[in-house]
Parts: sequence; C-alpha cells; structure tokens
Amino acid sequence: MTPNTGVDEASVISNIYPNPTTGSFTVNLASDISYEATITNMTGAAVFHKVGTGSVLEIDLDAARGTYVLRVRTAQGTAVQMIVLQ
Repeated sequence: MTPNTGVDEASVISNIYPNPTTGSFTVNLASDISYEATITNMTGAAVFHKVGTGSVLEIDLDAARGTYVLRVRTAQGTAVQMIVLQ
C-alpha cells in the first residue's frame, strides 16, 4: 500500500521491468485503463510525462544515471515506484 493513501499499488501497477534499467523499460498496468505517468528526479523536477490509455506503458528515459520516482495515477489510485537508471 502507498503510505497515507490506502491504495494497493498492485491495483495500479502489476510489474516494471527491467529495473534497474539503462533507459528503456516497461510498466505493466493492472488493467486496461486511462493513466497519467510522471517521472521525477530526486529534486522533484519532471523528466517524463505521459497521459494515455492502455495496459502497457513503454518508456524510453533519456536522463542522467540515478534514482527516479515513477508516479502512475489512475481512477483506482496512485502508485509510486522507484526507478534506477544505470
């Protein structure tokens, strides 16, 4: 569960792979649904944003090595996962 929201993240994201990644990775959503995905660096600056519909989100992140925060918002709630870019 995501702290303070009561949302079971598995109801939003079922899998992220590969993680760690060299830039390209796949986010499998729990269902075919409308979503808003945002990736921020550790200072909070957005490095990726996409709004769409589907059950699979393919991301090609062109950013510096480091740890990033992926937030996926759907009608079921918001899931937050860390992404490591090598």
